[in-house]
Amino acid sequence: MINFTYVDYLNIFTALVTSIGGASVIILGLSKFFGDFFANRLLGNVKNKHERDLEGIKSRYQRELEETKAELERTKLLFTRYSEKQFSIYNALWGNLLYTRKQLDDLWQNPLLDKLPGFNQQVIQARTAIDDNMLLIESADFSKLSLLMQRLEAWSINGVSLIDMNGLDVPALQSKGLTDNMVQIATASHSTLQADFRSIVAEVGDSFRNQIKG
Repeated sequence: MINFTYVDYLNIFTALVTSIGGASVIILGLSKFFGDFFANRLLGNVKNKHERDLEGIKSRYQRELEETKAELERTKLLFTRYSEKQFSIYNALWGNLLYTRKQLDDLWQNPLLDKLPGFNQQVIQARTAIDDNMLLIESADFSKLSLLMQRLEAWSINGVSLIDMNGLDVPALQSKGLTDNMVQIATASHSTLQADFRSIVAEVGDSFRNQIKG
């Protein structure tokens, strides 16, 4: 039988404590190491995913921005072309309306039969110019001008409307029984037509000017 002294028991206890304590330190050290390792790895994965998501969002918005800029450029180009075309049309139409007004004033001041064929042709030209450019004339202006042309076309002398005089020369008009005296009566009885024509053309002219100025 082995006899242990107090010193021997003390040495054994110290050895056990030392052995267990060293293992604990190792275990705690390994736990901290692996804990930090996996935490850093998880954090790195989250960071990488976040960066990829941000990059995707940036790319999408950049693409949408480029598409929007391209669309704005196309719209700007179309608007410029439209404005240039509209200016050209308004300029030509305004000249047509002014010449129609001049012939109307001339006919009302000098109501003679031989002026009717030229006046008739000018009204037809003005009507054609208005109708051909309907898409580029503002709706309100188009309505005013269309109604004005309708009134001119419906204006009649001894039952023969201006639109029915299309293509007729002076002998043909005379064959329908029209005379200078009838022209004088028709213009005198429709004095408001001349005034209304001048007023509406002036309104439309102001509208054209405002639209061209933008």
